Amino acid sequence: MRTWCWVMMFLLFSPCALAQAEEAQEEYETVAFVGRLISIRPLPPACEGEPQREDRICISFDAIFLARYEIVDMVAGHLSVNEIDIRVADHYGFPQFARHPHALLFVAVGRDAFDLHKYQGYGVYRTASNAWASCGDPLYRNQYYDPPQPTEQIFMEDFGPASKRKKLVADGVFLKGDLVAVAGRLRCLKGQPLSTIYEETRTGVMKARGIELPAWRASAP
Repeated sequence: MRTWCWVMMFLLFSPCALAQAEEAQEEYETVAFVGRLISIRPLPPACEGEPQREDRICISFDAIFLARYEIVDMVAGHLSVNEIDIRVADHYGFPQFARHPHALLFVAVGRDAFDLHKYQGYGVYRTASNAWASCGDPLYRNQYYDPPQPTEQIFMEDFGPASKRKKLVADGVFLKGDLVAVAGRLRCLKGQPLSTIYEETRTGVMKARGIELPAWRASAP
């Protein structure tokens, strides 16, 4: 027991250990933007290739993906490039937002990589007013309280023939009540505007994680 205490004190106060801890807590900026999915592919599990040691067990709880996105509309922060590769970790498998062609993404910009803040991606679509909104309510999965109710939206395009509805729901792209058939085509009638998704995420999950973001700007898309 005494030996263990000395080991802990060494780790806590050793300059080397402190320097390594500071490196592990690398500072990063968080940006938010609407992006167009270009590609997404799985990466090897985090533990693959790790050397086996008797005193260390590596367990990977998440599937890891590399998603390439074109930046369509910046919402918060600034990026000097048009396309980025984002590492995505998801405990439940394929990330839900990547089933949509466009998504609002909250991304940590590190020194050498971009990482999605876990689960902070939301599928969005162009509206008739050239803004962005979700089809249905993506916030219900991300809140500890009742989020604002979805509002009426007029989307720029429909979602294909009505015969696709069953598959889209089965694939988990939309919930059962998100789409309605109108004249043989699928239409979405309600959703969350981009400003609501951003503000609810900014003041909810992101704030709870200690990440400060600017409030929604009226000039934002």
